[in-house]
Amino acid sequence: MSAGPLLSFIVLSYNYAHYIGQTIRSIIDQTVQDFEIIVVDDGSRDQSCDVIRSFADPRITLLINDRNLGGAASYNRAIEAATGKY
Repeated sequence: MSAGPLLSFIVLSYNYAHYIGQTIRSIIDQTVQDFEIIVVDDGSRDQSCDVIRSFADPRITLLINDRNLGGAASYNRAIEAATGKY
């Protein structure tokens, strides 16, 4: 059994195309590199998903809700997908 990453970062996004790239870049630029980023897009109607996909980093997992479910449901979905120790 392979171990998951040390850290799981959870990012919730809803129509944040103007900010999501900066958020992801901030995580990628951290000193610790043993991580995954779980991004849950909560039914955005802007270009948020395109911005996220543009990173093409295998440590980023993008989950897209078919409709807006709200923060709590999106957070729970991210927790279920997370594999990090912390």
